[in-house]
Amino acid sequence: MKTMIGLAVLCMGLLSGSAPAQMVWKCEVGGSVTFQQSPCDPPPALVSRPGAPPLSAPLIGTWKEDHALTMAWMRKQSNLTKTQDEALDQWVGYLTYTFTNDRMQVSMPDHDVVVNGVTTHVKAIHADVRYVVVAVSPKMVTVSGADPDTGAATLNEFNFEGHDTVWTPIGVKRRIGFGLDPHFREYFRRVK
Repeated sequence: MKTMIGLAVLCMGLLSGSAPAQMVWKCEVGGSVTFQQSPCDPPPALVSRPGAPPLSAPLIGTWKEDHALTMAWMRKQSNLTKTQDEALDQWVGYLTYTFTNDRMQVSMPDHDVVVNGVTTHVKAIHADVRYVVVAVSPKMVTVSGADPDTGAATLNEFNFEGHDTVWTPIGVKRRIGFGLDPHFREYFRRVK
């Protein structure tokens, strides 16, 4: 049945050669596929599953990226090239997360990275987004919020190594385009 409808729509399109072409987006809404003439709405942030516990107090506060711990872990767990190591050594250590009961603030100042004599300016990041807890375990908290650039739902996983140290998988796609292992970790220390 779907094939026949699709064929009928295709034939109508071919027969109406004088009509201007229009873009059509295939979107998924509530598990159903729709076709529309405007871009798909970004998916909403994930909501906590029913009965999910509230964010545990250990994550609330301010966390600063730990340069030494992050670089030590990456150097030990991978075979970074000289260029990757040089860039990461200057890139890592600026990111800060601040958590309240329902807000996640992410910030990083402007700074320059010089690799092989070429300077790249890294623009500041300042975002304040509402988040929800998706999962909690004794050593991990996963939260969901909207990406400040795209509005798409994102997941952030924070893994505890003690009360004042957490790590999260490195944001390779967003922050660094060096083709690094997406399982790399960024370590953060509690500063407040």
